[in-house]
Amino acid sequence: MRIVAFCVLALAIPASSCLGQEGEGDKPKVSDQPLSAERLAVYHGLLSDWFGKERIKINLAALTDPLSQSGPFGYDKTCAKEVDFEPVEAGIVHKIQTNDLIALGPGEIRLVDPEAGSKEISQNDPGNAIREGKPVGAAVDKGFAHALFTLSEIRFSKDHARAVVSFSFVCGGLCGNGSTLVMAKQKDGSWKRIRSCGGWVS
Repeated sequence: MRIVAFCVLALAIPASSCLGQEGEGDKPKVSDQPLSAERLAVYHGLLSDWFGKERIKINLAALTDPLSQSGPFGYDKTCAKEVDFEPVEAGIVHKIQTNDLIALGPGEIRLVDPEAGSKEISQNDPGNAIREGKPVGAAVDKGFAHALFTLSEIRFSKDHARAVVSFSFVCGGLCGNGSTLVMAKQKDGSWKRIRSCGGWVS
């Protein structure tokens, strides 16, 4: 599941075109409700799937992103056709709290303000370092160390047996990956990926 590619060619392409970011618009409203145990369990399943047997070590955006339903980075009727979704209020995101980190899994998780994280990525972009003559391996390692992992909002099925969630891992303008996952609730309450859709690699 953990696939990260770094493109050395065409390094002048801005991060927004590589990541498919949407244009400036109304900022989402931050919910005043804490993340539920069920939502944290979904995020735990996503992180466990992405890291595999590796120990979790990430800079995690302290705010979730809205979940896109359509387009190249969202889920659609084909990907989640069997899911009967419960209605949700659009434009709402959640703040991840320090006390949520234990539920997300063992490892080192550093909560980062998304804007500060974006600046950190730009300052440590492997593409810039390579253009300055730094070795590719060292440049990419430094980029990974300052990368930002962002979780999306979650949409559950009406029976809460399925959920759709996306993530992005960004380490530079042409360094990162992301996907949208369909997750299934297990008998023990954990969540496992059953399908990926809308993925990207840069």
